[in-house]
Amino acid sequence: MNLIAEINACCARLVAERNLRYDMENMYVSASTPKTVDKLMDLITTATDTNVEDTYMNKANDLASKMKDNIKARDTLKMLADYPQREYPDPEPLDAKGKPIK
Repeated sequence: MNLIAEINACCARLVAERNLRYDMENMYVSASTPKTVDKLMDLITTATDTNVEDTYMNKANDLASKMKDNIKARDTLKMLADYPQREYPDPEPLDAKGKPIK
């Protein structure tokens, strides 16, 4: 029974590692969306539960962090682009000493 449990655990770890590595190779930071980040986070959770090697976990967490930062940067750029242009009044004319002319 112990041998069967160890074999099942090893198989689960290998499958989780394979799925994580495959999806990491097909994900790009520049094309990240909240859906792809959620998918990657689900894979990371599964990989953590099955004790996938730390090297793959570190790469996956780094990729997820970069994808989240990219999404936040694009949202910030959109907010800045959508900000309405302000109308400023013309400045008052100044004399040579820098005082307003009446």
